[in-house]
Amino acid sequence: MNTLIVSIFDCTSEDFDQFVADFHEKEGQKYFEEYELIRINEHKSNLNT
Repeated sequence: MNTLIVSIFDCTSEDFDQFVADFHEKEGQKYFEEYELIRINEHKSNLNT
């Protein structure tokens, strides 16, 4: 199953990328094996799992 999550955030894209990577390392592997994070603009990203 593929899932698309649209995220809007107040931090920088780099901070959000790091947040997602940290989450995936600690907890995310329970929910999805791999992901693709696509930056839309400085405060919006799409996460495809």
